[in-house]
Amino acid sequence: MAERSGMTALINYVERLINDEANAYHSTQEIQDALDQNRREARYMSLVPLQSIAEGGVVSYVTYVPLEPETMRFWEDTALLLDNDYATLTPSSSDWMVGRWTFATEPDQPVKILGYYYDPFGAAYDLLMVRASSLAENINSFSSQEGSVSYVTKRQEVQSMANKMLAQAWSRGLRTSRIMRSDVNKLW
Repeated sequence: MAERSGMTALINYVERLINDEANAYHSTQEIQDALDQNRREARYMSLVPLQSIAEGGVVSYVTYVPLEPETMRFWEDTALLLDNDYATLTPSSSDWMVGRWTFATEPDQPVKILGYYYDPFGAAYDLLMVRASSLAENINSFSSQEGSVSYVTKRQEVQSMANKMLAQAWSRGLRTSRIMRSDVNKLW
């Protein structure tokens, strides 16, 4: 299966994260597969409008971000932006890696998105662990020969890189939610 057109920027980003821009360890297909294992779907999710104030105090809403911009980043750039009537919108500027879209004129609200966003750090962790495993096999097969220390060191470096990626990855299936108790949390 070939690399999907909307995945190029994401694949390139993961290649840089795992220090494999020449694809010496993982093909672009393997990287795309790892990204697909670390994705979430947004189905008609409403985006949050950001207020823009022009000269004279005129307020408009032309820039939109996801509900949770810190975690809902790294979008496949084939996602669809839709207006109130589910008509496709074309932004004047898009930052798919950050998740920020700006329109020339204010669209009918709510603006919704239909597509996938990814965890490149989770994908990088998975790929680095595969690489560390292959290095472990080399250590076992060359353990009595000269040069095995370099395999051990290389494996430790790869595992260290993997741990750094894991620290930035989504919570591996765990999700947090804000819960508000109506008997104690009162807004006044």
